[in-house]
Amino acid sequence: MFASPLRVAAVIAATLLCLAPFTTRALANAKVCRNLEQRYEQIEREADSIEINATLFSAADKGCEDLARRLLDKGASLEARDRLGAEPLARAAVAGERELVALFLDKGAPIDARNIEGSTALFQAAEQGRPPVVRLLIERGANISLPGRNGITPLSAAAYMGSAPIVQFLIEKGADPKASDKTEKTAIIYAA
Repeated sequence: MFASPLRVAAVIAATLLCLAPFTTRALANAKVCRNLEQRYEQIEREADSIEINATLFSAADKGCEDLARRLLDKGASLEARDRLGAEPLARAAVAGERELVALFLDKGAPIDARNIEGSTALFQAAEQGRPPVVRLLIERGANISLPGRNGITPLSAAAYMGSAPIVQFLIEKGADPKASDKTEKTAIIYAA
């Protein structure tokens, strides 16, 4: 049996509508990346380490992998810190840019580096609800137990945000659901 042409058209239209936000985001990011690359090209010859590292942070935020590679080849530091003490790895993790997280780890980014609040890339990815990034960081050896601000664990952060896939994954990988923060709250309290 064949579906009616009207039904086929409706399924195709629904599929395209569902994919539109992803396509729009990809196109927007591509445009942002092109703009970042063009801005960098204007200053590239005279760029100092501060400008190179600042551009790397922007590339991490927006998922500009080609530009990030270029900046790393030019001497950008994976241990550079922004004003909150975050390194490029954490910025890419927060943005959910899995490919950049993988690139930075491949290039030697410290996986458990902490910002001024004590948060790691894993904590921030869990807090922001980024399952693919959380999975990658754990697979690459991130410490599942390192707490972030106020002693809150990545598990508690994910529970607070209602990210069931991350909570389940972290527990499967050995996160302690009974670990408490500085105020004696556990993940179950944060989930409530």
